[in-house]
Amino acid sequence: MSVLKFKYLNIRLILLFIILNFLFFGCLQGQQFKTYKFEGLLHSKLSIDSVEIKLNKIYKDAELKSDTTSIIKSLISLSAYYRKQQDYNKSFNKTGDALFLSEEFNDPLLIAKCYEEFGVLNYLFKQDGDVVESFKKSHLLYRELYKNGLVSVEQLYRSYYNLTLYYQRISDVDSLKLYIDSCKVISNNHSFNLDSKLFLKEKESFYLRHKGKTDEAINLLKQIASELNNIEIIDDDTANKKSFLIIVYAVLGNVYRLNNDLDTARMYYEKSLKIKCFSGELTFYKAYIHEKYAELLHKMGDAILAYDNLTIAKQINDTYLNTRTDGNRGFIVVNNYYKNQLVKKNNELVTNNLILSEKKQEVLRFRILFFITLSTLIIAALIIWNRIKHIKHKKKQQNSKEVLEHKNKELTANMLKLIERDQIIKQLKTFIEEKDSSKSAKTLLKSIEHTSGNLWDEFNLRFTSLNEDFYRRLKQKVSNLSAADLKICALIKLNFTGKEMAYLLGISVGSIHVSRHRLRKKMKLDRDVNLTSFINSI
Repeated sequence: MSVLKFKYLNIRLILLFIILNFLFFGCLQGQQFKTYKFEGLLHSKLSIDSVEIKLNKIYKDAELKSDTTSIIKSLISLSAYYRKQQDYNKSFNKTGDALFLSEEFNDPLLIAKCYEEFGVLNYLFKQDGDVVESFKKSHLLYRELYKNGLVSVEQLYRSYYNLTLYYQRISDVDSLKLYIDSCKVISNNHSFNLDSKLFLKEKESFYLRHKGKTDEAINLLKQIASELNNIEIIDDDTANKKSFLIIVYAVLGNVYRLNNDLDTARMYYEKSLKIKCFSGELTFYKAYIHEKYAELLHKMGDAILAYDNLTIAKQINDTYLNTRTDGNRGFIVVNNYYKNQLVKKNNELVTNNLILSEKKQEVLRFRILFFITLSTLIIAALIIWNRIKHIKHKKKQQNSKEVLEHKNKELTANMLKLIERDQIIKQLKTFIEEKDSSKSAKTLLKSIEHTSGNLWDEFNLRFTSLNEDFYRRLKQKVSNLSAADLKICALIKLNFTGKEMAYLLGISVGSIHVSRHRLRKKMKLDRDVNLTSFINSI
């Protein structure tokens, strides 16, 4: 009796453990994660005893060749292997190494695979914050990779399925339904094996139960159990798939227990516990099932057997779920190390960005200074060039003016000589006419008239060739000048006297004075303005 009392006392103490552990697991659910074979590094028929040796050899060979892709794939495969062996310390460490290396390597596919494996491990330890973060990061990458044709539709399906596991565990039925439907769309549009659809049906049964459709859920679970029982075990893969019956039977046990059909519930719990877990992933759920079975047995009055099942559950949880044990210390180490590395990496990134920003500012300041200096030099060069050009132009104008003045003086001197010559010719002509009326004298006079040209025409032709723009500028200044006025202005410019102008134009000196007076009026010149100076300024 003392033994029975002791066991009853222990049952009461462990009831608290049941409640706490129920909060830990929340609900029973199944999962089918990638195995160590998924990366294709191992031969399908390789013995489990040789897997670790083979993967470590692949890892070391990849290190020697600096083959980062193979290094990361071998680390992921080792993590999956140690996960199967329930050596979570090594599994977390391998995943952590793979994750850091993949982010440094910056290969989206490898990063997605590492986050997926990291999410699986956190899922097993119910670190929901890290689970959803890892699965979602992985999922976003897989979606982009699938759009670009870099991953298969099976991998995309698996990514959606991982998220159904997460939302099933946290009982977010709306999000769960969304991802179940996504998985259905993918599986209906592509050729998938029946096993994947079986696992998805278990998620549907969970949704149905939460929507109050218990009978539909039971029928669906029994259908899944029937199909799983028909699977023939021929290798590890088929054995792992068949071990999913652990979940299905346990769920049926839960449903019947909640419906107070205790005998049926007991039958399904016992069926569930008899099935061997080949993958190792359902070990945690074995603890959960032992607890629920113990709760049922206690309710049915079998306290001793209930105590035994609670003891088994506690042993499993202490062994695998207590992160303070040496075997699971890797979980804490990898999480803290990973977060510390992220902080360190972010700090380095911030520091590098600051250094880069300073360098960019230095380059920008140098460029600004360079452009200011260059612009200043260019502007100074342009100013100097324009100044030199202006001086040259001014000098050229001055030279041109001096040359023009010199030529005009020559023209004036030549015209004065022509006037003198013309006067002499006219005097000679008058003398011949008065002294000799012979025929030969008349012939000589005709010859003189023929060779004597019009002095004005000759003058105007030479003047215009030397002073091309004079008449144009004069007309712009005073628009109402006549042809006679222009002649007077040309002669004034060359400083001809009134008498010389009169002779050249064949008019009287008085007429020249009248013409000058008329010019002043047309030009609207004040009395103190010299006509000759005004014309010379044009």
